[in-house]
Amino acid sequence: MRRRPPEAPAGSGLLHVFNDSGPTLIRSDQVVTADGRRLVSLPRRTYAVVPLPQGVHVLEPDPPSWKQRVVLNVEASRNCFVVVAYRPERSWAAPMAGTTLVLRGITPEQAEPLLAEFERR
Repeated sequence: MRRRPPEAPAGSGLLHVFNDSGPTLIRSDQVVTADGRRLVSLPRRTYAVVPLPQGVHVLEPDPPSWKQRVVLNVEASRNCFVVVAYRPERSWAAPMAGTTLVLRGITPEQAEPLLAEFERR
């Protein structure tokens, strides 16, 4: 059964942050900051929904990773979706395979399968 999403406080939007990291031997939560302040710390294959005030916000992983930042324009009563993921399989092929840490905005359609999968857990 699908959980009903929380409602945003007045003048805020809701940010859904997904940790879609691949398997690792060591537990490493992914921390995301908003405007330099810690927003969430998520274990692998989990997500959080947090309110953000209306306006422009800069999201980054903590510790910061080269070119990994998302600029969000949060609108009141709207949902935003971001995925953070550590991809250990890329470490042996770097830099050709890309960075091992990914932080990017996703669409509601891209978020749907993640919501469904993470809620089954």
